[in-house]
Amino acid sequence: MRNGNTLLNLTSPGEGIGDIRINGGVQWRKAKKPGDPNITLRSSLSLPTGDSKKLLGSGGMDAAFWVSADRAVSWFDSPGGLWGGAGILLLGEGDVLADQQRDIVMFGSIGGGAKVWSGVSLKLQIDVHTALYNKSSLNQINSNAVQLIMGGDIELDKNIKLDLAVKEDPTVYSSPDVVFYLGLAIEK
Repeated sequence: MRNGNTLLNLTSPGEGIGDIRINGGVQWRKAKKPGDPNITLRSSLSLPTGDSKKLLGSGGMDAAFWVSADRAVSWFDSPGGLWGGAGILLLGEGDVLADQQRDIVMFGSIGGGAKVWSGVSLKLQIDVHTALYNKSSLNQINSNAVQLIMGGDIELDKNIKLDLAVKEDPTVYSSPDVVFYLGLAIEK
């Protein structure tokens, strides 16, 4: 509520498909020797396919642009890597508290991982972003967010990996409490 007007009233849990995101990228710099970083320019377009009335989507089209880097490292004689990135999110006019939504959000991440067994790697990553909304007395939507991701991948074939992870919110109420991630990566 704001000034006696109900802006959002959600009284029951919701489930379903959220907004669909299309990602793309181009490698800007490829490591030429061990220890050199790979640098990639990336972009993303989020399509408003989720039901914004159930908070499964924003109701607007969003675009993001960022740079990411990674490099090979060794962790206690195990091969691994370090990675990170930072970028900008341009929010389209959505349906959820549109008058309080920010137009621009900054975000970043840093992480590392190591191969612990043949075909199995463990990973740890921290994601951060500035608040998506302003002009609100609710800290839950007017705060910067931090998310901790713990997981790994399993090599199913030479160029196919199954990614599994759990995302937790150390800054309580500023992002979903727990998120489960399942992904299939196919490399050329």
